[in-house]
Amino acid sequence: RGLCTLLDTTRIMKYIAAYALCALSGNTPAKADVEAVLKAAGVAVDAARVETLMTEMSGKAFDELVAEGQKKMSSGAAAPAAAAAGAAKPAAKAAAKAAEPSDDDDDEMGGLF
Repeated sequence: RGLCTLLDTTRIMKYIAAYALCALSGNTPAKADVEAVLKAAGVAVDAARVETLMTEMSGKAFDELVAEGQKKMSSGAAAPAAAAAGAAKPAAKAAAKAAEPSDDDDDEMGGLF
């Protein structure tokens, strides 16, 4: 089931990417535009999938959807990043303490220095 979901997600992303490329032209993508991009990329076009995408995107501004997605991603990523930063502080202190020279360093070289 996991692999099928991943493969399906990859296929869906190709359609979204084709729509995004068309949207970057500054015009609202038409079904034919998206299909043309998919064909140019060597993707076997599923008309039902294109129709679903066009229905989902109808009346929505692509750049606004992207901005909304970026906000969601940045707010969701902040919590794990903060937790990781907090966990890194004790590790950094331990590493700094380990790097401090000690009187025993001379013994490690056989007393040469």
